[in-house]
Amino acid sequence: MRHVVCKRISISALALVIVFVCGLAATAIAGLTPEQVRELGQIQRAIKAKGAKWKAGETSVFRLSREHRKRLCGLLFAERPGMGISSGGSGTQYSTVGETFPDTFDWRDQNVVTPIKDQGTCGSCWAFASVGAMESAMLMNGYATGSDLSEQLVVSCDNTNYGCCGGYMSRVYEYLMNNGTTDEECLAYYASGYCKCNPALCRNYTLSCDSMCPDWQSRVETISGWKWVGGSVSVPGVSDIKVALQYGPVPCGMDVYEDFFGYDGGVYEHVTGQRVGGHAVIIIGWQDPDGVNPGCWIAKNSWGTGWGEDGFFRIKYADSNIGMDAAILYYEEPQPCPDDDSDGHTDETCGGDDCDDNDGAIHPGAEELCDGVDNNCDGAIDEGCSNCSAKGEACVDNSDCCSGKCLGKPGKKKCR
Repeated sequence: MRHVVCKRISISALALVIVFVCGLAATAIAGLTPEQVRELGQIQRAIKAKGAKWKAGETSVFRLSREHRKRLCGLLFAERPGMGISSGGSGTQYSTVGETFPDTFDWRDQNVVTPIKDQGTCGSCWAFASVGAMESAMLMNGYATGSDLSEQLVVSCDNTNYGCCGGYMSRVYEYLMNNGTTDEECLAYYASGYCKCNPALCRNYTLSCDSMCPDWQSRVETISGWKWVGGSVSVPGVSDIKVALQYGPVPCGMDVYEDFFGYDGGVYEHVTGQRVGGHAVIIIGWQDPDGVNPGCWIAKNSWGTGWGEDGFFRIKYADSNIGMDAAILYYEEPQPCPDDDSDGHTDETCGGDDCDDNDGAIHPGAEELCDGVDNNCDGAIDEGCSNCSAKGEACVDNSDCCSGKCLGKPGKKKCR
């Protein structure tokens, strides 16, 4: 590596130039390119000029190339009113009339916010925000502490969205309601997934949906429903979001500008740079420091702990369209499988092994009768029935038939 050696020069102007060059080189050695050093300086000057209350620095995301930074912004929006207002689950309505709120609120204080994750350079923020909010909804409803759900299953298997090439929040909510996702161990996140686009087509590169664990079906969790915040308004008001936060952390979208990648703490507001794309995050609380200055949202990101405030951030109300397409996710803990016929075996439709929970004589291990029914739930009918009537022969009841049922008028019944 070439080292820049700085010598003391008597000409003050030249000395200032050399000092600047030395500082530039030292910063570049620390992990930034000369272009990134200039960009960071521009952001810092813009923060000062605007009087903003945040700090820009050499974050893990800021070190990435512009191409890689853009890959982080995978949210496709806005979706309302064309996508509809609500879907499935609870029909809970709420009003902001007469609402009063505390000065500060943070769901982390209630231990229902799961740890920060890193989406890598895959445009999967839509999966991380939705799954992260689902994890919180489960914790709020008594689910075991430490729930860790698979974002990769959603990225790989939700064919209504586009994997690392981006996704719509309403579509992933529908997927989580109708199909769900498993735990992280069943399909761990593939952080090196990415999207490659050309003028004709964008291709998603990540794990196949077939990579799930063999018993994945028994490990699936689903949400019971979801609802837009603020009705048909794409960017709900502050009060609407605060009310929604009473139900749990709120997944939503925002615009990402070039300066956001350098966010290193404080209350962010856009000060310089172009819009890069849409991004999905989770609002987990707010801060209203006084009655004069505008407050801020507290939010969870998916860019790892080397960015922001250990992966979290604060952002001025309404800045960068934060809150766009905000939603509430509902989770109801599954009820135990019923044993309606009290035969000691539960209904297979919810994970049990009883193939007919309305008949106490039908269950695994039951005696196989020659009645045209799978009595022992092994998938075969009337096996072992050698002394019975064949199809078309006379019978008295179903036990006389090798297969099918005994049907017809009294005295004229036949096996059919």
